[in-house]
Amino acid sequence: MIRADVLSTLYEQLPPVAPAGGAGVATAYLDTTHGVENAAKLIELRWREERRSLARQGADESTLDAIGELVGVHRRPPGPQGQVLVGAAGEVRYDAVLPQPPPRQAARFAALPHLMPLVAQLRPLVPHVLAVVDRAGGDVTVHGPDTAEEHELSGRDYPLHKSGQGGWSAPKYEHRTEETWAENARLVAAFVDSAVRRVGARLVVLSGDPKARSLVRDGLGKRSRELVTEIDEDVRHSAHDESLQQQVDRLVADVAAGEDAAAVARFEEECGQRDKAVTGLAATIEALRLAQVETLFWTLDGTEPATEPATEPATGAVIGADAPSAVAWIGPEPVHLGLTPAQLRALGVPDPVSDRLDAVLVRAAVGTGASIVALQPGRPRLTDDVGALLRYTLPG
Repeated sequence: MIRADVLSTLYEQLPPVAPAGGAGVATAYLDTTHGVENAAKLIELRWREERRSLARQGADESTLDAIGELVGVHRRPPGPQGQVLVGAAGEVRYDAVLPQPPPRQAARFAALPHLMPLVAQLRPLVPHVLAVVDRAGGDVTVHGPDTAEEHELSGRDYPLHKSGQGGWSAPKYEHRTEETWAENARLVAAFVDSAVRRVGARLVVLSGDPKARSLVRDGLGKRSRELVTEIDEDVRHSAHDESLQQQVDRLVADVAAGEDAAAVARFEEECGQRDKAVTGLAATIEALRLAQVETLFWTLDGTEPATEPATEPATGAVIGADAPSAVAWIGPEPVHLGLTPAQLRALGVPDPVSDRLDAVLVRAAVGTGASIVALQPGRPRLTDDVGALLRYTLPG
């Protein structure tokens, strides 16, 4: 599930929607895999092809130059990766690494950015807290909506270790050592509790020394404790450890998948009750116009555009790879959307602009604060491959 705030900043940076022939937005998806033979040359050749496509579609040279400067700049560990860039009016407005190369390269210049392929690949935002602990404290990483913060927490450093020796003072010394462990664990637990509340965390991951993990877990508040999953490591290793990060990524993906499944189940239940859900293009567009949509569902089937879409001069409807039915009409505001120019004029938009249907739906969802769930074909079956879970229903 992709929350609207992930992409809202991008739309805020774009120029106003202009009538046909005016300013537009360039979107490019590229395979930027590093660590293979001639990787840099291959990336350059791919971009050269997409640049020519965007130029033929009407993209200005200053925007293409700005995008070109950032192609392939993300030097991540060798392996498959992709990149999406969005540019307008001579500036790059969005640049992100994709976990995998796009299924096929796409370059589009239109009124709106083409973001559904990004939604399909973008890692869901699941605020979470990772605490890698030992008996002296812990390294806590807080993954919030916007950034990741790293904190090193150090408590008392003496005594930390039991002597293992006998004698009359041994029980007292061991008690003091255990009190040190408990105090340090309370320090970490209090910080984790605070972080969970602050970022609305939906997962807490504990790793490191088993005894320290147990003490921290027991010191957490009820809400945080319910979110805990432990990774069975016996040392306080780096929070940047690759193996640890992979395990955390899998846990985050599991939480996101569970949330998607819950949203789908709720959608199906509401459809059965004919209550807070709609399915089909016309009903979904009407709900988006009224800012009713809590979660937009879109079936990922046929959403990839032709590399260079053709347009029919009289209407701007996409033809060729995409049927004219895959087009909607828009105005300046996210709630300005409809299936015909007449619907937009009825909303007070004198010069409606057409664009790809999924681009229109994504903008409307983001602009009205709705989440987006991209579904693989199958369950649930959506009329017109689109549906929505609603925040509220209208009387009557």
